[in-house]
Amino acid sequence: MTVYFTPPITPTVTAGAYTNGDSIGGVISVGNIPEQGMLMSVVIQDDADQGSAVQLFLFESEPTGVADNAAFNLSDADMGLCVGAVSLDTWFDATSSQVLSVSDIGMPYRATARTLYMMIKLNDGSAPTYAATDDLHIRLGIVY
Repeated sequence: MTVYFTPPITPTVTAGAYTNGDSIGGVISVGNIPEQGMLMSVVIQDDADQGSAVQLFLFESEPTGVADNAAFNLSDADMGLCVGAVSLDTWFDATSSQVLSVSDIGMPYRATARTLYMMIKLNDGSAPTYAATDDLHIRLGIVY
């Protein structure tokens, strides 16, 4: 068994307010990963210190998707590409930023062309307001 951590992934987010149920960052590509394995951990760093609860959806191939800061509403065909989803809601305060770390996820996947796609859905009644378009940084931990 080998452990692989993705380099930090920085989706482009809106420097402004979101509404509950919105897509954060649109479709996010995670390339150059093992073709198949198991997602074991997710770490998200929030430089804007917002710490909003989200849901993370993983797809084996690229869904049509939803644009950043638009209502998360995928077609049945796109949801058919989903290999799993996880709720992420426990943030740790680091004074001027926050970090979320979830381990022991155990979600198997198969990635077409060594690329997974993910989408993040805001699942929090408090609307986050990001200060910059690069306020979120995501790392995935994979075993294969």
